[in-house]
Amino acid sequence: MEEPIFLLIAWPAPDREEIGAGELEAFLCRHHRDEIASTFPTARGRRGLGDSCDLCEGRGPRSGTGNVRSLQRR
Repeated sequence: MEEPIFLLIAWPAPDREEIGAGELEAFLCRHHRDEIASTFPTARGRRGLGDSCDLCEGRGPRSGTGNVRSLQRR
């Protein structure tokens, strides 16, 4: 059985004024990547692999504007 892959995905913040950021980002499993892609067609991958899905683990997305980090699997 294949090990799940958790990719860093960025998408436009639904309410930019409330959040104060232009976009959100999170490490997502395939199920949540599909959900975000169907809701936000402009969602895109960023460079980075995670150890778990932020949404499955109950962590919300974070501001992705100006937050480009060097991410590597640990």
